[in-house]
Amino acid sequence: MDVSISENQKLLIDQIADREGFKQYKFCVNRGSLKGDGYMGTIYVVTIEENERKLDLILKTAHTDDTVRKKTPARSVYIRENFMYNVVFKEFSEIQKQYNVPEAFDALAKYYGGLDNMREECLLLENLREVGFTMWNRQKPMDSHHVETVMAQYGNSTHCLTS
Repeated sequence: MDVSISENQKLLIDQIADREGFKQYKFCVNRGSLKGDGYMGTIYVVTIEENERKLDLILKTAHTDDTVRKKTPARSVYIRENFMYNVVFKEFSEIQKQYNVPEAFDALAKYYGGLDNMREECLLLENLREVGFTMWNRQKPMDSHHVETVMAQYGNSTHCLTS
């Protein structure tokens, strides 16, 4: 492991590995963002491996530094994001299934779990890079094609809510 994460975050990774059927596995955690990238915390790339099988995840963690935490709403942001994935999006998906929504909104990374513990707030999500997505350079404005794609997905999500 090239970075330091909390024991509870390691336990969360172990629980997910177990839930996903891994038995004799190892996992490694590497930095996925650079210090000062401007996120509400640190992004790590987590890889769980067993023989030829692997699971690629993103671990989003809140800053633990008191100075940063006093200047940002990191705790409430992570609590809210965990709630959205754990409750709202799950319910949203169930409603779409119940009503057979033909173009269901599912443009989300798969949520594997998270923690709301003080100074250990985190989310474990599917690593979308492993399925062909790339990060957009946030310093560069999106072109019209990308903006249209984002707006179409947003429109689809609101359409599903009101149908």
